[in-house]
Amino acid sequence: TITDAITSNSIVSDIASLRVEVLEQVSATCGLANGLVEVSPIGGIAPYTYTWQHGADEQFLTDLAAGDYQVELSDATGCTATLNVTIIGEDQPNIDNLEIIQPVCSGEAGSAQITLDDNGLTYTYQWVDEDNFIRSKEAHIEGLDEGVYTLSVSNAFGCSTSQTFEIRTESSLKLETSTFHQVVLGQSARLNAIVSTNSAVTFEWFPAEGLSCTDCEDPIVSPTTTTVYTLIVRNEWGCS
Repeated sequence: TITDAITSNSIVSDIASLRVEVLEQVSATCGLANGLVEVSPIGGIAPYTYTWQHGADEQFLTDLAAGDYQVELSDATGCTATLNVTIIGEDQPNIDNLEIIQPVCSGEAGSAQITLDDNGLTYTYQWVDEDNFIRSKEAHIEGLDEGVYTLSVSNAFGCSTSQTFEIRTESSLKLETSTFHQVVLGQSARLNAIVSTNSAVTFEWFPAEGLSCTDCEDPIVSPTTTTVYTLIVRNEWGCS
């Protein structure tokens, strides 16, 4: 407070104590240095000078990262006031909890689901396939064939992040057989099954008549009439 006294008229004038307050403040978003703050003096006598702890000397600061900032305000009389300002950081979405369910057998479809800590925020989702076709805008997606997909997540601040993942069949099972054998009555032939797989398999031939075994890979066949034999191969996941 500054007091000026004029004896003849007994006039006293008070200058309010110097203070500094925040006039405008914006958070930093998406992990970027895009926050801002503007401070304003109250009381004191102009002109004013601003000295920020990190070296700036302006009343209005932009391009601020999340963190704590301190400004010292000085007026024409040398009075000072100090203010601490915290710029809040709003990060981009974090795709850590992406659950992918791979199809087990050929012909089955996969699925995926994203779970985010909402923190009171609203998120938007977009699942895109290899042809850049939007497959879903929900947090969960089903019916995914083998291929590469990209999930993009955005929050209310316009911050976004994406992650690419692949849907692939866990089980590999392929079967090749000769479709025709001509066997003279009273003679035999061997049925050949060529199996390509990444797991143990079982064999089931039917009908059993004329076969040396029904659960082997290459049975010997001795039919008495024209017969169509069928082979079913199953792996340890139950795929056939």
